[in-house]
Amino acid sequence: MWNFLERYFTFTTREKNGILVLIFLSVMVLVAPSVYFYFEPVQRIDNSQYKAAIDSFAKAYSKAVQPLTDDSVISPTTAYKVDSIVHKPWRKPEVFEFDPNTIGVKEWVRLGFSERQAMSIEKYKLKGGRFHKPQDLKKLYVMSDENYQRIYPYIRIHKPVKRKED
Repeated sequence: MWNFLERYFTFTTREKNGILVLIFLSVMVLVAPSVYFYFEPVQRIDNSQYKAAIDSFAKAYSKAVQPLTDDSVISPTTAYKVDSIVHKPWRKPEVFEFDPNTIGVKEWVRLGFSERQAMSIEKYKLKGGRFHKPQDLKKLYVMSDENYQRIYPYIRIHKPVKRKED
């Protein structure tokens, strides 16, 4: 047993020197950053220009987010909602009778959807999607249950007219 261990852990002079160099380099890599930061001079940064820029940005932002005084805004708490594409204030949704297969983006926005949601519905229709019954609208990811319940009574889907073939 001792013979095995002695053979396994016995190193030549060249191997011993290599291990010592490897240990020395490892210690240097670990110690070098702390030595560098110890001798590095501390630089004082003048933050006054950044503070002024941040203050002016905060003032401009607070002016932009002021509550709107328009009659079409739902309430003061929702007056801060903004459409993410056009940055228009969120308006009261209108309800009117419509066929979801024939209306466009503007009508979906009038119904209370954002432009992004309306464009998503239009992409569905452009790729061949069709609504055969009102419940088909619930399959869309952009259609929340709240919106569906709000517009459900106004959905009027017209059956397509089939042509006679000669």
